[in-house]
Amino acid sequence: MSGRYQKLGQDIFTKYCSAEEYGPTMLPRAPRQTYIDAYPASDVPGASFQDERQRQTDYEAEVIVYRALESLTDSGLIVLHKFEFTHDQYCICDSSHVRDKKKCKKCGNKFAREGESDFLVVGNGYFVLIEVKNMTPVDEDENDVALRELVGTFRKSVLQRTKVADLIKKIDDRAIVLQFSAYPNFSKESKYQFQLSYEEKDRLNNDEMSSIIFHEDLLHIDATKSSYFEGWWRDNVTHVAEKICISEDHEKVRNILLTIWATDKDKCDETKCSLGRCIMDIDKEIRSGHYTFEPKGRSTRDPNPRIIPAPDVTVKHLGIKYLTKEQNDDLQSPENMLCINGPAGAGKTVILA
Repeated sequence: MSGRYQKLGQDIFTKYCSAEEYGPTMLPRAPRQTYIDAYPASDVPGASFQDERQRQTDYEAEVIVYRALESLTDSGLIVLHKFEFTHDQYCICDSSHVRDKKKCKKCGNKFAREGESDFLVVGNGYFVLIEVKNMTPVDEDENDVALRELVGTFRKSVLQRTKVADLIKKIDDRAIVLQFSAYPNFSKESKYQFQLSYEEKDRLNNDEMSSIIFHEDLLHIDATKSSYFEGWWRDNVTHVAEKICISEDHEKVRNILLTIWATDKDKCDETKCSLGRCIMDIDKEIRSGHYTFEPKGRSTRDPNPRIIPAPDVTVKHLGIKYLTKEQNDDLQSPENMLCINGPAGAGKTVILA
């Protein structure tokens, strides 16, 4: 089975990852769109959107890291956003694991998610894992509990990173795996808070602190078209990896990881790597409005009051099922409506201007 994964991954690499002239290959080609709708600033009577607002800001934090990685000038990098693997895929990578439902409960559900990483970067002879945490500095007036919770987010990110690192090591125990936790909304001037708790066990040591990517590390310098993150990457990744001997099986690991990323359950879909598929997926989700209006599964959550059903004519001719309140107001305007439909580059914006 691992041989099949290697072949599929090599095909993906050849077709989608080996022709970049400048910068990394980003997979997917744009951040995976989730929780994109606007939520009410405060909850309305009988409905709470606190979880949705939190997920939305968590997603926005990941986009900051996505854009920073995208800005790197190393054309040999492959960035996998939202890398996930199942127990079945872990078993494929770990040849010593015996598939026995009686001894291993996870073997009873081979498609159960085993681990994940917000970003897995495949470099020239090394791998980088980045887990993103959407945290801001703790209010100085809060007690030690808040500081412990802050450190707890880092500990959780370490556990998540370790699972993916273990997967990579099962494929090749000589693989170079560097691990970091990114806090895009946490300033360096407040980093002392990670070491402020009364209890020593709830404070990060210096080695742990060195694995955190702070807000300033991700900033762009517009005047020179470069970024602080380019320097951070050079100091913490490139220079470190250069000092370690590259494993002969690096390409094997790379190919297997590419296949895992592109696989849904037991089917590898290489079109997930294409720009066209990325655009189609985003377009489909935006048109359907399933993000926030329609409760998923058996949820009894109320609909988002800022998202409303579209008129029949919009559904019939544009395939758009839901609109924001502002969009609906425009459609109900007494002014004549002109619908302009055309592909990218056709000049729609020019006509409007």
